[in-house]
Amino acid sequence: MLTSDLNTSTKNLTLNFPSDVLSTNVEELKKQLGDLFDSHEIKNADIQQINMDLKAANMIDSAGLNFIVSIIRIAKNRKIAITAHIKSLSLHRTFLFTRLDKQLEIIVAD
Repeated sequence: MLTSDLNTSTKNLTLNFPSDVLSTNVEELKKQLGDLFDSHEIKNADIQQINMDLKAANMIDSAGLNFIVSIIRIAKNRKIAITAHIKSLSLHRTFLFTRLDKQLEIIVAD
């Protein structure tokens, strides 16, 4: 289940991904993200930064990459900075290979 944390003082929204982002779970993640962005709290928040916490994920397939790109588009359309926090080196390579590092900041955790 995708969880989120809105910090109104820092204007940051953190999206916590509990596991891999794959075709088997991406539809549920899309629904959860849609519900989140349709919520009154998020619609009325002055968000300046989205942090995607992907440290629990080891794999992202093509459906998952499309989902990540949709989050990037939402952020860019709203002029919100976006960062991905990852732990997996394979995810890091995937983000570099697909050039997503040009679309968002990537922070590799130890």
